[in-house]
Amino acid sequence: MAGMNASGPGPVSTLDQVDKGLKETLIDALNAILSPVQEVRAAAEERIKVLEVTEEFGVHLAELTVDPHGALAIRQLASVILKQYVETHWCAQSEKYRPPETTEWAKAAIRELLPSGLREAISKVRSSVAYALSAIAHWDWPEAWPGLFKLLMDMLASGDVNAVHGAMRVLTEFTREVTDVQMPDVAPVILPQMYKIFTMAEVYSIRTRSRAVEIFTTCANLICAIDEVAKGAANTLIFPVVQQFTEAFIQALQIPDGPTSDSGLKMEVLKIKVWTANPQQFVEDEDDDTFSYSVRISAQDLLLAVAAEFQNESAAALAAAATRHLQEGEQAKNTGSEHWWKVHEACMLALGSVKTIITENVKNGRVQFDMHGFLANVILADLNLPAASPFLLGRALWAASRFTAAMSPELIQQFLQATVSGLHESQPPSVRISAVRAIWGYCDQLKLSESTHVLQPFLPSILEGLVQLAAQFSSEVLTLVMETLCIVCTVDPAFTTSAENKICPLTIAIFLKYSNDPVVASLAQDIFKELAQIEACQGPMQMRLIPTLVSIMQAPPDKIPSGLCATSIDILTTVVRNTKPPLSDMLVCQAFPAVAQCTLRTDDNTTMQNGGECLRAYVSVALEQIAQWQDEQGHSGLWYVMQVVSQLLDPRTSEFTAAFSLIMVFAHLVHSQLEPLLEFLCSLPGPTGKPALEFVMAEWMSRQHLFYGQYEGKVSAVALCKLLQHSLNTNDKRLQDIVVKGDEIFNPDEGICTRSKSAKNPQRWTNIPLLVKIFKLIVNELSSVVEANANRANPADWSQAQHIPMASYPVEHMYDASGKPIGHPDYPGYPMVPQYPGVPHQYPMMPQGPYPPNPPDAGYSQAAPPPYSPPQYPGH
Repeated sequence: MAGMNASGPGPVSTLDQVDKGLKETLIDALNAILSPVQEVRAAAEERIKVLEVTEEFGVHLAELTVDPHGALAIRQLASVILKQYVETHWCAQSEKYRPPETTEWAKAAIRELLPSGLREAISKVRSSVAYALSAIAHWDWPEAWPGLFKLLMDMLASGDVNAVHGAMRVLTEFTREVTDVQMPDVAPVILPQMYKIFTMAEVYSIRTRSRAVEIFTTCANLICAIDEVAKGAANTLIFPVVQQFTEAFIQALQIPDGPTSDSGLKMEVLKIKVWTANPQQFVEDEDDDTFSYSVRISAQDLLLAVAAEFQNESAAALAAAATRHLQEGEQAKNTGSEHWWKVHEACMLALGSVKTIITENVKNGRVQFDMHGFLANVILADLNLPAASPFLLGRALWAASRFTAAMSPELIQQFLQATVSGLHESQPPSVRISAVRAIWGYCDQLKLSESTHVLQPFLPSILEGLVQLAAQFSSEVLTLVMETLCIVCTVDPAFTTSAENKICPLTIAIFLKYSNDPVVASLAQDIFKELAQIEACQGPMQMRLIPTLVSIMQAPPDKIPSGLCATSIDILTTVVRNTKPPLSDMLVCQAFPAVAQCTLRTDDNTTMQNGGECLRAYVSVALEQIAQWQDEQGHSGLWYVMQVVSQLLDPRTSEFTAAFSLIMVFAHLVHSQLEPLLEFLCSLPGPTGKPALEFVMAEWMSRQHLFYGQYEGKVSAVALCKLLQHSLNTNDKRLQDIVVKGDEIFNPDEGICTRSKSAKNPQRWTNIPLLVKIFKLIVNELSSVVEANANRANPADWSQAQHIPMASYPVEHMYDASGKPIGHPDYPGYPMVPQYPGVPHQYPMMPQGPYPPNPPDAGYSQAAPPPYSPPQYPGH
């Protein structure tokens, strides 16, 4: 048997016969797989699995794929199986790898056979061959297959349409794998070919030309990234061709859809109807960080890129273009054109997207643009039109909020009134959604200018509108509403305190209903954070929230949705971090033991990680309170902390569960209880049998550079300083005798580090004393701070439905600690927390009571809102 483990060759004739027999057996199996009889197909698949481990299997598949005389169905099937074979057997480092690994002889034979398949006239076979070649190149280029790139370039220059199409498919994947070291050799060769293909509209198909644009974009992005490190790379590699590419792109955009151009091609170059039917998609497309892609979004991205690179020039050009287009739009409106409003809407979007450079250049006199006229005679005038498009009204609301700094107080009042009216339930979804965006903009801009007092009269109406939207929509709209509600909470602490009885229950209800949505859960966390930072809100909020979180942490895991417990601990962490000490009895006596016990009994990695993070918050905020608290058995809070630390240090626990949160617990203890910490860790065995102190220090040193956030970085860095100071002052052998990893060892003669090299040559490190490593890390932190301060010296300011009832959260998903379902008889379907000692009246998870009736006319009237009287507090 000429398998991959054959001991040696036999007579040539015997090998040929065996080889021929294997190939015929493979063909029979492929034919059987195409059989309509299920039993026949199943038996054939088993035969394929047997043949898969033979050395010739991949070679025979390649031969069948490129055989021009073979049956089309067999060729297609062989090409698909070949690609799967490459993914699973080509390299032992592949995530999908299954033994045995393809032999070098078989690899060479397949690399020799496959390229001819790129010239195949049948597109499906050609595409499958291209995918297989891409998968091989992923592992073999450039070391094992140095001639691949030249082979592809020769195909592009051949003029054979099929060969060009096949080579382009390979290159699309190929360029994504090119490294910064390889790009200087690749770009000068590949980019001229891409330009040639893109501009030869009569020769190559639209899709092939689209791939040329995609490849150019991939190369350009990498070159620009390289230029940030190696200055001059862009000048050498991309600037010589960028002008001709840009001119070709502009020309392509001007060609009407037809045989040589369509929207797909234009979308690759640039990257209303569904918005009416799908408000969620409207929110997604309008988001600054959207993952959606369209010609419109691509045009906006291009505008932002140009404005970022050429601020003064683009401001003047955009102001002139907007003035011209607005005049043309007015003429179209006067002549009765149905779509005149689209010009206004586009101008508002363009100007609003780069409002910073527009306002600054107008203010400095470098750009002549009638900003007041634009706001009053275009935006406000469009808002007052009797039958304007909902999308124009929505855009006008959003655009106005972008230029708050250029408005007079009277104009701000008019726009705020229009925005509040836009939240009305009778308005179209696009208007209501845009009004929410506008409110976020007003809050953000007026906070910067310290003028939030102008918002106070409108806050009750704004909150009412946001609550109604949260109850009617889900997903993307709900996310937008919560983002806006969060910033509204920061405008006026007195109003937020008076509205806490609506904001907090609503946020709890949303959190429970969408606990499996990380974005919604994070936004709920942000709202709780803002409430916790307002001292007058802390008590009422904790009375509502903490029993809910405790009931979740104490509930049996099979009685609550997956992930709810971990998210609840995250929220508790946020509340603790943002509450000024001393912490309330509810946080210390109820929440702390609940989270500690939950962390100790769970086997869920996320819950353990979040539990460690929460205990870190308790230790950092209220260490004395935690140390003094004791449970009924006399165990102190620190005893619970150490129990959790021991569990997280258990070698059976995934290192990713504990690493960062546990390190920060140790960092806090270094600040306050260094000597007891060292004694404890020296008395505890680590995973290797040595004292846990050595293990903790090694993990800490290897992760110090990975901490994100100023708080974590500073706490850890100062703790390292204390460790170094302590060791030098006391000559502590416990620290001085520890050796950790130093720097990675590189071999300058190895050249490019490819995947195959990495697999054969694992990373190597120097070993250095712990105190030397600490000193190097402190120096590194200092240099990072110096660099960050230097960067701050040059800041860049770039800012950027149908009725869907809020379905009830299933009551069966909420249980108290005894496993009994919890709910509220007056609000069926909305979960309730169980009664706790000291907790007042049970509350529903949604705001109570009907809202004041809405006015019958939801138009954009400019009537003044009712006066707002904030509640009075001592000292206000």
